[in-house]
Amino acid sequence: MRLIIRIAVVVAVLVLGWLAWPYLQSAEKQAKARHRELFKLASKRDWKTAGTFLSPNYEDQWGSRPSEALDLARDLMAGFIILEIKWEDTEISANETIVKVRGHARMEGNGMGVSQMVMTKVNQMQEPWVFTWKKEGWKPSDWKLMSVTNKELEGVGLPSDL
Repeated sequence: MRLIIRIAVVVAVLVLGWLAWPYLQSAEKQAKARHRELFKLASKRDWKTAGTFLSPNYEDQWGSRPSEALDLARDLMAGFIILEIKWEDTEISANETIVKVRGHARMEGNGMGVSQMVMTKVNQMQEPWVFTWKKEGWKPSDWKLMSVTNKELEGVGLPSDL
């Protein structure tokens, strides 16, 4: 009987540790996990779920609000039949509530319309993208995207100039 109780206690501690682990991770790791999830959603073109990752206060360098940014992404990536977006970090800076993830996106896929032009442009970019995440609650999933910028696209009007 004692053995069963000990095993039950060990199992309970392991399960609680597993459930608590995301809450115990650093701000950087939590935001980076959300960042990776967002890229998976974009690769699948799951814009409804991706929209839940954007803060209501989101604004990018073109002045787009959340719904406008999602509409633009939907339009630019609509022609892809197959798409995978890969991310490579170059720098991450963090404090308790703000994380900036800098890096390069690479696109692989096939499609019609402007899809090949979009993929070529993204893959040729030398300047890193900067994604700014803010924690808007207490859960690890409460990291919301506040802005996206890229110096290489300054002065570029979207979407016609892309």
